[in-house]
Amino acid sequence: MNLIQTLQTNYQQLKLNPMKYCLTIFTLLFVTLLCVAQDIKIVSKTTVVMPRQVFGAIDKKTGKNIIPLKYDKLKKLCKDCKEKLLIATKKDKVGVIGYDNIPVIPFEYDYIGPIEGYLTVKKEGKYGIMDFSGKQIVDIKYDRISLLDNNKMVTKSKKGIKKLMDFEGNSIISIEFDFYDSGLFRRDNEKIIIGNDGKKGIYSLSGEEIFPISVDKINIFEYKKIYEVINNDKSGLISYSGKLLVPMEFDRIESSKAKASTNYLVFKNKKAGIIDKDGNEIVASKYDQVNEIHFADKIFFETKLNNAIGMVDDKGKEVVPNKYDSVIPIEAGNQIYFTVKTGGKFGVVDNMGKEIISCKYERITGATNAGKAYFCVKKEDKYALVDANEKIILPYDYQLLKMSSTKSQLIAGKNDLIGIIGFNGNEIIPYKYTSYTMYSDNLRFKKADDTWCTLNNGVETPVKLEDEVFMIVEDQPKFPGGEEEMMKFIYDNIKYPPAAKAKKISGMCVISIVVEKDGSLSNFEIAREIGEGCGEEALRVVKLMPKWTPGKQRGKPVRVSYNLPVRFKLQ
Repeated sequence: MNLIQTLQTNYQQLKLNPMKYCLTIFTLLFVTLLCVAQDIKIVSKTTVVMPRQVFGAIDKKTGKNIIPLKYDKLKKLCKDCKEKLLIATKKDKVGVIGYDNIPVIPFEYDYIGPIEGYLTVKKEGKYGIMDFSGKQIVDIKYDRISLLDNNKMVTKSKKGIKKLMDFEGNSIISIEFDFYDSGLFRRDNEKIIIGNDGKKGIYSLSGEEIFPISVDKINIFEYKKIYEVINNDKSGLISYSGKLLVPMEFDRIESSKAKASTNYLVFKNKKAGIIDKDGNEIVASKYDQVNEIHFADKIFFETKLNNAIGMVDDKGKEVVPNKYDSVIPIEAGNQIYFTVKTGGKFGVVDNMGKEIISCKYERITGATNAGKAYFCVKKEDKYALVDANEKIILPYDYQLLKMSSTKSQLIAGKNDLIGIIGFNGNEIIPYKYTSYTMYSDNLRFKKADDTWCTLNNGVETPVKLEDEVFMIVEDQPKFPGGEEEMMKFIYDNIKYPPAAKAKKISGMCVISIVVEKDGSLSNFEIAREIGEGCGEEALRVVKLMPKWTPGKQRGKPVRVSYNLPVRFKLQ
């Protein structure tokens, strides 16, 4: 019985005069508004006579008792609900009361629980659905109910038979099924996976068959909007619309771990290769292992064969043969080269597979001057500078040698001090600093007194390193579980803005954030927008993220700026 019904009953029973009745209505409404504004705390005590625990509630601010200690159980309807309602149990029966202790749903049910903006109720072994006001939405006559979106539900009988139905009890899919997977619905609220007799298929919530019930297993490749289908231990790929993209002929298919990749790792006869989303072969299935690598807007595939590492480009061409312990792309002279390692020593291979720097160095990094490629090489704990023909440009005189953020300059170390030199070895900034770090395009130098500064034409400007927001750090901040888990989090929570979908807008938004020293996120900004609410939606999802593992510089947590891409793609 709601408030108005209570007042009407009181008027009929007490025969109040109209003025007194109106005053009563005003008083009760005012008290109710106060209750709605309250934030309550559920409390309990143990009775002395026939000991049992009873529950009530108090006002958090005043400590005033607003729900008497008389219920066997008491809990808020849900953590983030706007409705000020409590689910209460009394004498083994469940009901719903308001913060004013007035019953909203009577105590005559065996179970009441919130689900997708409604209440699932159970009575005499059968389930139904109510709204928060107690209005019956679905009759209490089903053995089990799983609520979907758009007034759709999956019902289950004691024999395990399931049906997809609307709230009026009409079947949406003509067939009955014995298997239902809610995992797909949580990612795409227009489709569900159902099955019969061990076989599975995909249907839309409108009853359309997307993919027939014909395969043993269906996996969702998360944010890529593609399914893996498996039958008789062979894997293939289908699109979200149910189109067969890759025939079921592979032993296994894995989604590439590279960010925003549309390629897939496939296994056939225990050998690995790469295909694109349309099933075209990029890397032949002849390797023991293949990893996708993104570097400088290019895609490469690291291949492993008989424990030897090589590299293939995005056209399937071998650029580094399989004969090294490791292969890592680097940039020098505005071109991409590869540092290779064998027998514990490093060398350099060009993009034609030619070893231009022999494998005899302890460390190698790339450098650029006037468009030409150079390499900082380390040998017997000393650094030198060589060109692409391995000719020595600067001798082995340095404790440190590395490309500066400013091209044509090198960070150099001598006698335990750091300075900046040109490619001819001339000092640009004298050797007088004990350490350095890089922030954005600027270098920070540590002085002998442990303070930090920047340099502009040789003039020092003090900075507080602990307050700086770094662009580049030794240990980058990380989302819990890594990049793949971050992509999963984003695309599990993202909702395509209806206006953007209607106008067929797609593309990449970029959200700029700062990862604080404790891993929390701050300074949220939309750095790149594609319109129609996509930037705002990306920002909303990023703000939901848990704490990250913070970035570190020289072993200490620091603030790090991070640009996070969020791609919107229509299927």
